[in-house]
Amino acid sequence: MHDFSLELRLDSPLLLGGPESGEVDSSHMLSCLPVRGLFRTFTRALVGPFLDQNWSRIRDAENRLLGSPASDAGGAGTYRVQDSTEDELTPIRSFPNVPGRNNPDVPGMYKGVRKGYDHASGGSPQRRQVTIRSRPEAVRKGRLFVEMLRTVAWTSFAFGSLGGRARRGYGSLTVEGVTGIPGDDLLPVFGSDLTRDQLASRLREGLKRAREMAREWLQANALDPGEPVGPPATLFQLFGDQFVFVGQQQQLSSEQLMTHLMSAASHQKHHNDSIYKQFIGSGDPRLASPLWVRLYQAQHQAQQGILAVCTLSPLHDSSNPEATAIVGALLGSLLPENAPPVGDCFLDKLSVDAQ
Repeated sequence: MHDFSLELRLDSPLLLGGPESGEVDSSHMLSCLPVRGLFRTFTRALVGPFLDQNWSRIRDAENRLLGSPASDAGGAGTYRVQDSTEDELTPIRSFPNVPGRNNPDVPGMYKGVRKGYDHASGGSPQRRQVTIRSRPEAVRKGRLFVEMLRTVAWTSFAFGSLGGRARRGYGSLTVEGVTGIPGDDLLPVFGSDLTRDQLASRLREGLKRAREMAREWLQANALDPGEPVGPPATLFQLFGDQFVFVGQQQQLSSEQLMTHLMSAASHQKHHNDSIYKQFIGSGDPRLASPLWVRLYQAQHQAQQGILAVCTLSPLHDSSNPEATAIVGALLGSLLPENAPPVGDCFLDKLSVDAQ
């Protein structure tokens, strides 16, 4: 058996389009194409540091694991994605104030209404199940194929998110369980009752295992991994736990937290437009944003709350003081109101024990 399933909890609203403009596909929340796209992003993020950040080598490894991008639309490639949830569909609602950078009337707000999946119903989080089915010929041809595919799937949902505004907190689908193939205990899962320290510990351990598997898979398939290199990068990459930050748990809604972030982005772009475009990825040629923010439910002193996990993939020399100030301001916006400036005791790197 080479199939496996991920039990996912929706920790923030998911903005995912449907076949009709402005509408959401009510029958396929976890449709194939968006999930495949997320897996491609995080395959590159995992293997890139071991392949000298060489785009040709990264693309070769990606296609070896997932098949060519052209195969995604037809559902071909090396695996299939199926939304295998059996319960009722996640509620759909309108979001009139989706966070954005460029609304001149309301900083941090998008002009217009977006539709998406609500992350909660009746006070309870929504849950989905996605099943990944490996094609037999891919399993036969690729060594450690299922192990690497499972690692990519876990990493995609642990550090990434899905749909519109995915890098700014929307579409945070959290892995609560993994079933279907031996060795599932090797992948950390995230219940809603975890404390901030427990969450950070599991992310740190999971990222370590994911990077080890990426290297092992590259070696097993004669893709010649080298010693991992660090930033700067032109693609979003996972350089290690020193570039992952965990915010403080807050008694805010996920939408309030995302609005804080995008208000800070709007402010920084307005006051230092050229540096913002160069380092945050909205310049020409456009580069993917180096900052990926996703949200998690967490518990503190028996209180349920939300916190942000921020992954940074610097595009340029991160010692630039203006760029550092912009990133610091964006990360700082995810802290509780009236908190002191950003520091390791408030927004901790995974490689630093929480205070």
